[in-house]
Amino acid sequence: RVTTNATGGAMVTVRALYGALTSTSTPADTIASSTATLSAGTEGFGICVGSDGSHTGLDTTTPAGASPTAQSPFASTCNSTTHNVGGLTTNAQDLWSLSGASQNAFARIFVKAAIASTTPAHADYTETMTFIATSTY
Repeated sequence: RVTTNATGGAMVTVRALYGALTSTSTPADTIASSTATLSAGTEGFGICVGSDGSHTGLDTTTPAGASPTAQSPFASTCNSTTHNVGGLTTNAQDLWSLSGASQNAFARIFVKAAIASTTPAHADYTETMTFIATSTY
């Protein structure tokens, strides 16, 4: 949730520590992050911003119901049953934005992964994501 009195709104960014799900016991074993439509049997990992249930991402200008763009690869029609994700990198990436002052604006962030039969089995795949909200004056 983001609250700002900035007339220019706010921008929320995300940065990944590894840019992939990485096994802590065998760091060479990873599940790559990419912009894709995840499906069972095809390895992949990413996040998307969208809606689920009665909440549609109140006050957000990007992403609810938008198509992926160069500005935000995470913007998509995304919920608990669609699996279009944006790939994470170790650089800060635009996640979603507010176009003006807002009280308690939010968007739902879905973290999704899929494995293939060739994905090394581990119970310790991990990724650390840092989210930063910055007001725009």
